[in-house]
Amino acid sequence: MRFFLLIIATYLQLGNIQAQGIKFYVQTDAREILDNSYVDVEFVLENGDGKNFRPPSFKDFRIIAGPNRSSSMSIVNGKMSKKMSYGYTLRPLKTGSLIIGAAAIESFTGILYTETLTVEVVKANESTKRDNRDYFVETSLSDTTAYIGQQLILSYKLYTRLDIRSYNIDAGSDFEGFYTQPINTEREAARRELINGVEYTTKVLRKIALYPQQRGIYKIEPAVVTLGIASERSSRSFFFSNQLRNERVLTDGLEIIVGNTPDDAPASFSGAVGDYKMNARLEKRTLTTDDALVINMSIWGDGDSKTVLPPNWMESDSFDIYDPNTLRDSLYVSNGKRMHKKVYEYLLVPKYPGTHILKPEFSFFSPDSQNYITIKKVLPPINVIQGSGTAIKDIADKKDPLELSHDSSVKTWPDRVHGSLYHNLFLVFMALAVASIFIYIAYLKKSGKTNPAYLARQKARERALKRLCELEALKSSKTAAFYEELTRALKQFVEDKYMIPALHINRSEVMQSLQKLSQLDADQIKLFDALFEEAEKAMYAPGLSSSPEKLYDQALQLISELES
Repeated sequence: MRFFLLIIATYLQLGNIQAQGIKFYVQTDAREILDNSYVDVEFVLENGDGKNFRPPSFKDFRIIAGPNRSSSMSIVNGKMSKKMSYGYTLRPLKTGSLIIGAAAIESFTGILYTETLTVEVVKANESTKRDNRDYFVETSLSDTTAYIGQQLILSYKLYTRLDIRSYNIDAGSDFEGFYTQPINTEREAARRELINGVEYTTKVLRKIALYPQQRGIYKIEPAVVTLGIASERSSRSFFFSNQLRNERVLTDGLEIIVGNTPDDAPASFSGAVGDYKMNARLEKRTLTTDDALVINMSIWGDGDSKTVLPPNWMESDSFDIYDPNTLRDSLYVSNGKRMHKKVYEYLLVPKYPGTHILKPEFSFFSPDSQNYITIKKVLPPINVIQGSGTAIKDIADKKDPLELSHDSSVKTWPDRVHGSLYHNLFLVFMALAVASIFIYIAYLKKSGKTNPAYLARQKARERALKRLCELEALKSSKTAAFYEELTRALKQFVEDKYMIPALHINRSEVMQSLQKLSQLDADQIKLFDALFEEAEKAMYAPGLSSSPEKLYDQALQLISELES
């Protein structure tokens, strides 16, 4: 029965299933360092288990720390993903372009290798002219000469050698003449960069997408950035977070020259400025002169979506072409830019039978090449068969595509399959599916598997893993909140899994109840008791407890073992 239901679910969702691929890669916090500095390198395995990790030789570096092994797990929409990494802190032994070789690890797919990594090491020369500033904020534009509808990226980037805990940006400009949209920078990690021989930690504080709306010369006024700098005696503890001194930094102003696109635009240009792609597809390839043909055109790029209109198609001797409908107009962020995608539906009616070829095209203006670029799509041949002829006059008199789509004289897909063998098989299949569902529900009720207690036991692992994933962010804090939440997560697991009211009784009563269970062995009960004991010690005697990372890993391993 379950297998039959699985077939139904697979049939309905086959087009939406995407497998998470295993990945093994290397990342670093700096690509250029001084010879008296260091670099952090991390080898990361995603969506898979690995063993026998083999690091590169690091022949041009001295290992200061590592390997530091860490692992994490997350659950999003019921899907579990995991990540494990091996980190090293390295100091260079010489200057120049130093290569870190490929690391290797064994997985169920075979041996995986990372790419090699090149780190530029520069000599720290005391005679080099140095920037004596401890911190500053730099504004930058992706381009200072632009066209109406083009996307520009305005960035506010912090360079610092101090411990800066907070910031606030007063842009100082209302961006008159531009349509603006913010770009989230929270996921952009801090990096280290060399400026005039001085090493700074850098972080992009804010990004704004600017879309010019009219031609002219515009000024981006200087911004005032207030930085919260930690004092030398300030602790990183939450209780001392107010020991900051505020310093104001003034950024440089910028100027943007905005112009119109050239006048020699092709007929298929409809306002897109930037970098674009286009695709078009047919709904069907064979039809009669009584049918309507549907073509969907997809357009996506990084320009101003408001200025992009449906492309006009050239007059056709073979088809009557009606004004398109917009099926989709969505926005998203990719590679640090705001992107948009539009899908248009074109309705065409054939004029006479035969084999026809359509070549829809879309043109956009590219600021990089300063030229119009036309993308052409040659669709597969369309075979038109002579129909009854009764629908041709009615269709020709209608100019509204919505009115045309509801015309009873135009044959549609349901009219062609109704009563056919496929239609009857589909009805039988659906009847069997509905009957199977009712039978399965009756089976669940009879077996007691719809009982809330049974369902709680089945979901115990999922709920416990979700709580531990939420708890992972507190591992580094070493506060009482971590140990309290760890204890609560373990007790909730015991309550869900074994129907013991662990949240409402003390530790000794929990352990007595666990010892009465036949499905737990002595070692597992002992580990439960040890975890509860270590968490209590950490809350009331922090110096005597194990590290949060160790307790977290033990709890995760215990829950996984009990549910395996």
